[in-house]
Amino acid sequence: MSILRALSVAVATLAVGAACSDNASEPALAEVQLQSVTPTGGATNVPTTATMIMQFSGAMMDGMEQYVMLHQGAGVTGSIHPMACEWSADHTTITCQPQGPLGPHMDYTLHLGGGMRDDAGHTIGMDDGYGMGGQMVGGGMMSGGMMGGGMMFTFRTE
Repeated sequence: MSILRALSVAVATLAVGAACSDNASEPALAEVQLQSVTPTGGATNVPTTATMIMQFSGAMMDGMEQYVMLHQGAGVTGSIHPMACEWSADHTTITCQPQGPLGPHMDYTLHLGGGMRDDAGHTIGMDDGYGMGGQMVGGGMMSGGMMGGGMMFTFRTE
């Protein structure tokens, strides 16, 4: 039997097996998505007393606030401005208040780290963040860590 024919038979066998299997009993994993962020990326004239709010389509795992950082400057390499963050009762919204006012006429970057997980431990989807002015953060070796990966939203204060 030629290699091409053997591959064709194997593919056909897999297709028939997949069509006959009962996957209806296996629940589909719904990926939690970032739904909104305030302030959005590219926002200007943001009050120096602004509150950062991020909403997700499902519940998030305890402790994920450790992956939410506010950097001074346009990017994730600037120093971190301390914030106090609190989750809603259903763990779908996190509200962060910078400790002390932000500087006037300055750039800041809200960073949601790549390590964020939903309450089932799955990585969350951030693709909708592009529509909110977000930019992906380069991953590399630290893509799942606090600093690497994730999405950033840069804004300018009033």
